[in-house]
Amino acid sequence: MNFLGAPLTHESPSARYRRFGYRENPFPKQGQVDGDIYVARPELRDLENDIRLFLQGRPQGSVWAVQGAIGHGKSNFLKAVERNIKEAIHQGQLQATACRFVPSLALTPRRIVEELLLAIGEDTIAALIKHEPIPSVPEQLRATDFGRFWANVRAVSSSVGAQFLMRWLSGQQTYKAERETFHITARDRLPPAIAFPYLRAMLDMFDASNLLKRIVLLLDEFEDIERLTRAGQTEYVQVLKTLLNAFNWRGLYVVIAGQAAAFTTIGESYPSLASRWRSVSLLPVQSPDDAVALAMPYETAALLDPAKAPKALIPTAVDVKSIFIKLYETQRVVSQRVLLTALHEWIEDASDKQSKK
Repeated sequence: MNFLGAPLTHESPSARYRRFGYRENPFPKQGQVDGDIYVARPELRDLENDIRLFLQGRPQGSVWAVQGAIGHGKSNFLKAVERNIKEAIHQGQLQATACRFVPSLALTPRRIVEELLLAIGEDTIAALIKHEPIPSVPEQLRATDFGRFWANVRAVSSSVGAQFLMRWLSGQQTYKAERETFHITARDRLPPAIAFPYLRAMLDMFDASNLLKRIVLLLDEFEDIERLTRAGQTEYVQVLKTLLNAFNWRGLYVVIAGQAAAFTTIGESYPSLASRWRSVSLLPVQSPDDAVALAMPYETAALLDPAKAPKALIPTAVDVKSIFIKLYETQRVVSQRVLLTALHEWIEDASDKQSKK
């Protein structure tokens, strides 16, 4: 017996949704995160204002802990921040700024160094090497390998020097001939705790040459730290503290997002770290009207005809409210993810019914 039954007919994916006026299903399916669409959250207003002040020129950074249950929109917020900053840079509205979104924290402390370097970028480091003159290395670091690197970096091209510096600072393998070129005496891989003061000194050098003045680091899934051993957690926390101490609130803005339990656990075990972050908790979808406010931007973004009247969108506001109420009656707490997944499935069911006609 052929489980497929009658001969198959083929329908293009776009045709499924075109009859509703959409290019694609407007709503992300279970587990997808779309940073291109973001609905403002009242509970995040203070954080958004604080980031804005930093981007507008305030030299002091901050550390924020964005807490929330699974599906409450933590990753969506971080990705939206990243997208907005990169768009502003691309449009020329924001200069001398770097931003990096890191999907997961619980790898190794060295990862933080690597992500900071990727945020800065090889091109920016090469531009610093080519700058006339190269800004002075802080006096206390001139007799270190870092100081010797900058004293001898013009022996190679700017791109070669930038590539080496990124590998060396991130603790990757370097070779004797390379180290001799830059008069670096240490043969061991550079540990993160030493790399951070060097990165901080580089930010001063970037600032002096107007190449880079601020870095925004967006760290997601903080709950992954609970998978580490106690020794691993301690190492990670100590390195994170070293990073914050090295930058000393200047030029670095960090947003850490994760489930509340992880912040509670780490905060109780390491209060000296918890004392540095400001906390905000994301709320679930609160009402049928909030459900409509969340759904509308997704529907609008997927429209084939952007001029289509909002009241003509499917599912309608009444449909969205009905879906929210049913979810609330069974779950009492309706997260963004649960609602968007339910709306995604509603569209799929509706398109399946249309296809069978």
